[in-house]
Amino acid sequence: MSFEVDGFFSRDLELFQRAVRTTAPTKAWFDYALDLNRIGFDLLRNATTARSENAAFAIHGLFVRVHQSFQSALLLAERGLVGDARAVLRSGVEGTIAIYALHPDATFIDRLIEAHHYNQRKAARVLLDDPAYLAAYKAGDVAAMKAVVSSVDAMEKTKGAKFRDINWADVALKCCADLYQLMYRSLSSDGTHTTLNTLDRYVLADAKG
Repeated sequence: MSFEVDGFFSRDLELFQRAVRTTAPTKAWFDYALDLNRIGFDLLRNATTARSENAAFAIHGLFVRVHQSFQSALLLAERGLVGDARAVLRSGVEGTIAIYALHPDATFIDRLIEAHHYNQRKAARVLLDDPAYLAAYKAGDVAAMKAVVSSVDAMEKTKGAKFRDINWADVALKCCADLYQLMYRSLSSDGTHTTLNTLDRYVLADAKG
């Protein structure tokens, strides 16, 4: 089971992973990261949140998600999947931005709820407006999609305003600009999006360039 045959499923990766964990310079970084991981679990183990406190409950859930993204990024990085680790880490940073937004402003939970309904309706409309997609669904599923659209339309009518999705860049610039500029944008251009920076990870130039 060589890397050339099985890629990242190869047993060769077990040796690589062990080397990353036990030799310099990566050992020190992974030791530090694993300490942070344990701190995260300590915080979660001792955290209590009343379900009636919507914002605090959301922060608790977001922290779980961010912590999981952190672990996922480490699992990918120690196997050499650095680009994918950065893409996953960006998801964690987005969750952190939401925590920053919720902590001083409990009403931000309403924007998360509104964005949820907005995207549920958007997804339903995509299917309802495309006969080719719609043909693959049963009558009950189609009825459920139509009900979602009608329900969200009714919510908007009651509110007297259109629902909107969340622009995380705008949110971050208001509550944690440095996190957005130094982490989120970097992980976007060198991990998540299709750019020359991400492509460069898969190109090895010889002496001739």
